[in-house]
Amino acid sequence: RLPPLRAGRGRGGGGSLVADVGLEPHHGGQLIVKELDTSDFDSVRSFTADMKESFSELHVLVNNAGTNGKDASTPQLSKQGRDYVFETNFVGHFLLTLCLEGMLRRARGRVVNLSSVMHHWGTKDVTRTLKSARRKNSYRDSKLAMLHFTAEISRRWKGDVAAIAVNPGFVSSDIWRGVSRQGVKGWLFDRFLSFLALCPAEGCATSVVAAAMQLNSKEEGKAGGGQASRKKEIQRTRHECLYLVPYVLPAGIRLPFEVMGPFMHPRWATPRLPAGEVEISSRFWEMCEEVTGMKG
Repeated sequence: RLPPLRAGRGRGGGGSLVADVGLEPHHGGQLIVKELDTSDFDSVRSFTADMKESFSELHVLVNNAGTNGKDASTPQLSKQGRDYVFETNFVGHFLLTLCLEGMLRRARGRVVNLSSVMHHWGTKDVTRTLKSARRKNSYRDSKLAMLHFTAEISRRWKGDVAAIAVNPGFVSSDIWRGVSRQGVKGWLFDRFLSFLALCPAEGCATSVVAAAMQLNSKEEGKAGGGQASRKKEIQRTRHECLYLVPYVLPAGIRLPFEVMGPFMHPRWATPRLPAGEVEISSRFWEMCEEVTGMKG
């Protein structure tokens, strides 16, 4: 059986995770660390080939690699010659998930996709995001793409693999490393993070709950554990996309309450997906299959 596995661009960072687990005196588990760069299709294929050779099943896949492109060292284009941010945040995860489809189906597993409140401002027709090498709005488009991907997994792999999208919230994490901390603007940004942003532990809560909650096929799913176990059934919408947020949305009002606020435990919300989502998601899936070489 596959133990917890952390895949990332640098083995060094993963090593610190292994050390942290080792510090827990009563922790009887283990953590495997492997190298994976979702911006590089060769890296994704090498990683998944190793996974399939070593293990037969995968119970939970959390697709959470990401960059906002604000670091000066971030490349503009991926190894494949397309937008680096969109490739890292979405297309690489699409390839990763499809390569591991058999393992997920055998385990009747689930996929957790990291989206963001920024999906509200994504390109209305997400299929257009694959038609140009560089895009100004690639970050927000990648987060909207994750929602279309989640909805389409729920339809195409229904009965075998569950899919849940999550908004981690506005988190004070390493994703902001590219923002300058110099001068007054830097000082103000630090104060902004300290007062309004969630800490990393709160930011990972939606992912952990989505990965560990019990799902009921009849009800489509209930949030499990703590306050979430007392929540009502998932709101049924015209979309197939299940979506967790860490904030309270009064009367279901998404903006501005989904942008930031006090941590209130993961709860269900309705993502903003366009009219014609089913057709768009299906066409987008097929286009992504062609881009990643997974067609047929």
